[in-house]
Amino acid sequence: MLTERTCTFDNLCVPERGKDASTLGSGSPFCGGCGVNFYFLLFLLLLPSLGKAQANEIDSLKRVIAVQTGQEKLDAYKMLTRHSFDIAGKEEMLQMLGDYTAEAQRQKDVKSECYARMYVIMTCDVHDDMEAFLEHYPAFMAFAGENRLWEWYYYIWGRKVERLTINEQKFDEALEELNTMYAHAQKAASSEGMALATDAIGRTYTHLGRYEDSEKWFIQALDMYLVGKNYGGASDALYNLVSAQMQLEKFDETFASLVKWEEVQALRNKELGMFDWSDLSRIHYSYADMYSRMERYEDAGRYLNKMGEYLHLLPSSEKGRYLYARFHNYDRQDKAEEALAVADTLLPLMQELGFKRVVTDIKMHKARLLALAGRPVTEVVELYRQFIVEKDSLHTVEISAQLDELRTQYEVDRHIAEKQRNRNYFLFALGGCLLLALALGIWIYHDRTVMRKNRGLYRQIKEQDSLKEELAQMTRLYESLSPSISLSAEAKAEAEKKLPGNRQQRILTARLNEYLLRDRNFAQSDINLDRVVSKLATNRSYLFEAVKAVTGKTPAEYVHILQLEESKRMLETRHDLTIETIAADCGFNNRQTYYRLFREQYNITPAEYRKMAPEKS
Repeated sequence: MLTERTCTFDNLCVPERGKDASTLGSGSPFCGGCGVNFYFLLFLLLLPSLGKAQANEIDSLKRVIAVQTGQEKLDAYKMLTRHSFDIAGKEEMLQMLGDYTAEAQRQKDVKSECYARMYVIMTCDVHDDMEAFLEHYPAFMAFAGENRLWEWYYYIWGRKVERLTINEQKFDEALEELNTMYAHAQKAASSEGMALATDAIGRTYTHLGRYEDSEKWFIQALDMYLVGKNYGGASDALYNLVSAQMQLEKFDETFASLVKWEEVQALRNKELGMFDWSDLSRIHYSYADMYSRMERYEDAGRYLNKMGEYLHLLPSSEKGRYLYARFHNYDRQDKAEEALAVADTLLPLMQELGFKRVVTDIKMHKARLLALAGRPVTEVVELYRQFIVEKDSLHTVEISAQLDELRTQYEVDRHIAEKQRNRNYFLFALGGCLLLALALGIWIYHDRTVMRKNRGLYRQIKEQDSLKEELAQMTRLYESLSPSISLSAEAKAEAEKKLPGNRQQRILTARLNEYLLRDRNFAQSDINLDRVVSKLATNRSYLFEAVKAVTGKTPAEYVHILQLEESKRMLETRHDLTIETIAADCGFNNRQTYYRLFREQYNITPAEYRKMAPEKS
């Protein structure tokens, strides 16, 4: 049975058996040819495909191999490998690849030999033969590394990491391999290897359900692929990126990524010289999934219908993707009978392909649909039981912590690599650091200077408050003693001259003060002079003259002083309130006006005053 390759079709990460080799996996090392005599082979391939099955195409290629020599024979072997990968058995595939390898060795074609060896490992991988995979792995890595065929070298390395992560669940080993892979690619100055490692990190985060992190890594991998014009790798990165963005319900970003993906596919088809139906299937699948998640089911169905038009050209895994999308589109609409009908076809196919987690996901949804359709309770319970037993979670604290450490290390390594590529950047960075240190020093000095000034202002304000309080006490004492003190008329007249304003004005100002303080009338946001004049039974002109004569302020300025004094007290005692709340509570509707008046009165801002004031209960 074929090995499981992914968690779900929402985050397919690595090539499945049967996908055209030109579309396989991250890094897509199959974009370049080995000098294919394309038109000759295209004629031979298209002639039988005009009405025959894929088996006839394979027979045509075998006939080409039997009669051709030189590069044409190797090119035919390469295309036979691609077409046979989906339908040939393990032993048959290995036999053919052995002949391919021998022919490449005879012609001393290193690239063709490496290509054939790589497919030997991939065949072992998809047939879940880990022992054979590990047996061939060291020799292939040594051969590809010796000939500096880095794209295929890092691709197979990535397959090993993928197997350790998904199939074997050996997370520690997978992380160690991933770390070593990145470091090796960096040392070899292989941008392709670093892109593949970056892509693999994103997929690992996807398996952990950490889509915000995986999105960042896929974007970084996409940029690296596009710089290197690796459109196969870019296509896979975009597929993974689209899947992550849909999980995060970032549908605007998803649509933009899909448009970019279509542009990349066009470039890739031009590079390959052929049309990649599997890649088009992934794009249409992603459009359908996006619209289904957005509850635009008709649009989703339109893209699924497009997939159905060329479904006969696709391998089994792509047909599974199509059925999976149909199933979920019906499921989200609660069309139980239609979804169950698709599930009956989909489940056996997924089990045959070895997509264990997709099978688990379908069982969970199918159980809900059975209940919705009114099926027997025992059938529903049994499916839920299977779902619970089969489900395994990759969300472990330990692996997440290790990935975070690895991510930090990779970020540091990436910056170091950038510095090595441009030594002038180091000097620029050093100069920037010196300027930053100088700016920091100036800022610290300025901050301390401001703090000293603010402390001095705060002390002055508190001293003035103390003096005003002492003066008020003395005034109250004088007023309490004045009836018992007999003064001559001349002395009283002299004392009256030294007080501001006349007696009636002082009395009116005192009444104004009493009114404003009573029930915190000064803090009313709608307070106006006409209301105050009415309450004091006087007129505007006389009140204005009285307050001006006694306090030196207009009535409005006097109200502001009371409001500012109250806000100052609250800044010291009510640390649970914001400055804006205090300003509003003291009658200031406008924050800017409050700040301006406070600074004019005390030469310090409310925030600075609160910072200087010790917290009081």
